[in-house]
Amino acid sequence: MILKGKQLGFTLTEIRAMLAEERSGNGPAMNLKLSLDQVEDQIQHLEQQKKEIEEALAELQARRAGLAAAA
Repeated sequence: MILKGKQLGFTLTEIRAMLAEERSGNGPAMNLKLSLDQVEDQIQHLEQQKKEIEEALAELQARRAGLAAAA
């Protein structure tokens, strides 16, 4: 469950809270408890990270092209 939470981009603190909530029931934790708000917030967070990564990649690719042309 921890690995799945990390794969979805949640922090260990957030995963711990989700697992604690799940364990408060009578059975073992078999799933991360996610609310609609948590899912929406995480989608927004990951979309922002994706945008920033794409911008960084574009800048680096442009610099690589400039360096290759100068060589």
